[in-house]
Amino acid sequence: MTIIDFSQYALQKKSSEPFYKKKYPYIILASVLVFFALIFFFLVRPLLHLKKYYNAINVTLHVIEAGKKNKDIIGIGSDLNSISSNISLMKRSVGTLAYLGYIPYLKGYYENLNNAVDFASWSLLGLEKMTPSMLKVLPLLGYKVSASGVAQTTSGSQKIAAVVNALPEIGLSIKNADSDFVSANSYLQKINPNYIPKSILKGKGINIVNIKNDVASVISALPNFYNDIPAVEDILGVPNGKNYLLIMQNSGEMRPTGGFMTAYGFLNVQNGNIGHVNSQNIYVLSKLTNYNVLAPLPLREYNGATSWQIQDANTSPDIPSSVSNIYNFYDTVYGASHVDGVIFLNTWFVDSLINDVGGVKMPSVYGNNLVLTNKNIYCYQNKDYMSDANCWMEYMSEKSTLPQSERKAFISDMMHELLQKVLSSSGSDLEKVINSVFQSLTDKNVLLYFNNTQDENFISKYNWGGVVPQNTKGDYLQVVEANLAGAKDNYFINEAVSSNIQKDGNNYIQTTSITWTNPALYEDWLVGPYMSWVRIYVPMGSKLISITGKDVNGYVENYNNATLNKTVFGDHIRILSRLNSSNPPTSGTMTFKYILPSGIDINQYLIQKQPGELPETESVTFENNPVDTFILNSDKTLSL
Repeated sequence: MTIIDFSQYALQKKSSEPFYKKKYPYIILASVLVFFALIFFFLVRPLLHLKKYYNAINVTLHVIEAGKKNKDIIGIGSDLNSISSNISLMKRSVGTLAYLGYIPYLKGYYENLNNAVDFASWSLLGLEKMTPSMLKVLPLLGYKVSASGVAQTTSGSQKIAAVVNALPEIGLSIKNADSDFVSANSYLQKINPNYIPKSILKGKGINIVNIKNDVASVISALPNFYNDIPAVEDILGVPNGKNYLLIMQNSGEMRPTGGFMTAYGFLNVQNGNIGHVNSQNIYVLSKLTNYNVLAPLPLREYNGATSWQIQDANTSPDIPSSVSNIYNFYDTVYGASHVDGVIFLNTWFVDSLINDVGGVKMPSVYGNNLVLTNKNIYCYQNKDYMSDANCWMEYMSEKSTLPQSERKAFISDMMHELLQKVLSSSGSDLEKVINSVFQSLTDKNVLLYFNNTQDENFISKYNWGGVVPQNTKGDYLQVVEANLAGAKDNYFINEAVSSNIQKDGNNYIQTTSITWTNPALYEDWLVGPYMSWVRIYVPMGSKLISITGKDVNGYVENYNNATLNKTVFGDHIRILSRLNSSNPPTSGTMTFKYILPSGIDINQYLIQKQPGELPETESVTFENNPVDTFILNSDKTLSL
């Protein structure tokens, strides 16, 4: 009997199996381990690092934000270095994820991440170059930038002088950083909003498209900043001092440049240091002039004037033109000091400054504890003469029992007290003042004119000079009114303007209507029937068809202004007073219909705001299609 050894057979069979089958479990295990190792080293680990660096950056940004809120940014330099270091580490981690750029679904997300890191990296490089010069300016806004505390520059004049002194260094730092910001912007513009996880933006109110547009706009403006520094230095009296004529305008009594010219003064600036500012009633200057000419026809017809006076010289909405008129009068004043330009300030700018500094306390001659505010209420109806600055000005002029000399000195005293408070402001108050100045320049509540061509070109570039542009290729409109009755209705009147453009054969016909609504009640010393000389400036060569809604006693103006390259149509409007509160607000509408000149670019429409005018509602219709309805705060260009 034969005995078979199965164990030997089994061993022989086992040894004859392929190697990979013998090691199969180990290969699977090893593959899994390698797979997860690759996932860890090439995905998880970089992502963990990115999260770590992102969190570190977030912590630093919160520290900077808290410092900004508390006006304490002592460690801003080290904070930026910390962010820069973490950005560099993030960039290295992003590099290990480069393979994601070849995966269709993930490619967009990876490219956005890469571009975002490059944007941050270049931005920080630019900021680091600017930091030393900016640290010289920030203490002027009340920021603590060193352990020794805030720089002791208490007066506004000192602050302005310190900024002027730092301008060359600031300009150079911006110029050096410009290429870095240009590079940063190039990466920002590559970011695709469609490949940003919604969870990142959720609840944060972030609009990437708006951010891209805003950043691009700022970056493109940087060369203007450092190229404009010579003009800014010259305006601020570096190295040669400047003397400017200040004109205070009452916007409650509207005139073409922003209001009736009620007071004047002089502003001396030397190396950024502002000298003592004194102001006088405009009639003081008027008595010193010796410019004897016949008043323009509208002033004779609607104001009863025979000879022209300096207080009525601002007949043009174009500031250079009105300044030319003012200089004609000023130059006849015996011994008048040389002036290098004119600065127009109106009621709404003064109101904003009064608000910024928390009110202005007046000298005791006007009453104990008289603090002026900018309430802008119907103070005469509320009998609140003890607060609102605008009503106090009118009350002192028309109703006060004080001697004439003190009544006329009220505005100059108010401006003196206000300027002293503005120039000594600091911290958040100073920031408010700076914001009000720039906002008022944009809104045409502050207007500048400089004799120096370089300086005038500078302010014209930013539309701070109230210039009516000569070369407008498309449609154009500026409604200009002059309240010649002396009442202060413009404190209260609401204005709306509509433009309707229709094609008629080969011509375009425009119908422009202006509607005034006055809710104020009649008060003989403040609010009366509204009587205004109204003109519209339109493209040169326009042909008048009709004017309706005008005063029957007015006369039609229809002429070409060669200096401004505009055609002007005008007439007079009279709106009755609202006699009691049971009556609705009074209103009136004047409508101009005219043919636009052939050859203009009908697709472009520039609407300029009259200086000093309160925000007004504008509506534009083209070929029966509504184009836009908006509040006109500043000049606006539309595409039709």
